[in-house]
Parts: sequence; structure tokens; C-alpha cells
Amino acid sequence: EKLQQHFNAHMFTQEQHLYSSEGISWTHIKWQDNQHIIESLAKKPLGLFCLVDSECITPGATDETLYTKIVSSFKNSKVVYKPGRFAGTDFAVAHYAGEVIYSTETFLEKNTDKLHADVVNLLKSSQTELVKLLFTDPRFAGDATAAKPGPAPARTLGRRRSST
Repeated sequence: EKLQQHFNAHMFTQEQHLYSSEGISWTHIKWQDNQHIIESLAKKPLGLFCLVDSECITPGATDETLYTKIVSSFKNSKVVYKPGRFAGTDFAVAHYAGEVIYSTETFLEKNTDKLHADVVNLLKSSQTELVKLLFTDPRFAGDATAAKPGPAPARTLGRRRSST
């Protein structure tokens, strides 16, 4: 959405100003601003990305609790909405380029940033005591001590949360 907004601003607004300043004859182009879509997705603290991030770190959160929060938070929205009466656990986003339907099934698992088991095991055996402590002591390790082997989960939606 932000890339689309940048493209629109450059191609429509800036180019039209340039044409006017250079006296080029042209027909004014009206275009749809997608700022309201960007705000529905990224605005803090109530945007869709914030909801997903919040559910990813909430103990006991499930795909169903995420779905319930999305539906209740965006019940009057034309940007994020239930795509149909029988949508199950699906929700839709009216992107600038068109509607995209997302399923919340396995959504939280796919959007939780977990380290791959190989990386965790490597850090547990670090020669640097602080790093080793962070990945072996239960006070700090959290889920890192129970990292699952296998490929890292694919991300469905959202941004990476910073570790700071």
C-alpha cells in the first residue's frame, strides 16, 4: 500500500505539477488516495498489524481470538471486513489493487518470530557466556529453549517486530 501511495504521488501529483509549471497541455487525472487503507493496516495502536502483533505475544491467544478481535475492531470498516456471511475464519482487506481474502487458520503461528532450532542450539553452545546464558537460562530463554526443528514458518501478514 505504501509503495502504491508513493507511485501515485509521484506519477499523478508531482508529474501534473511539473506539466503545469512547464506549460504542457494535459488532462488532469483524478486518482484515489489510499491513505485510509494504510491507516487501517498500520496505524498504531489500532491497525491490523498492531492487532496481529498483540495477539502473537498474548499468552493463550489463538487463531479464533485473533479473528474475533479483527471482526470486532473493524466491524464498521470498508477496508478490513468479513468477506461474506459464511466466511468462517476468513477476513478480507480492500487493498488499492483489489480485495484479498486472508484466513486466520495458523495465522498466529506463521506470524510469530521464532528462531529455527539449529540457530537456538548454536546460540546455546556459544563461547560467549552472556549469549549462552540468554539461550539456556529459563528466565531469559522463554520459547527459545523449546524451539521446534524443521523449516522456519512462513509469514502470512505483518511486519517484523524489532527486538529492541
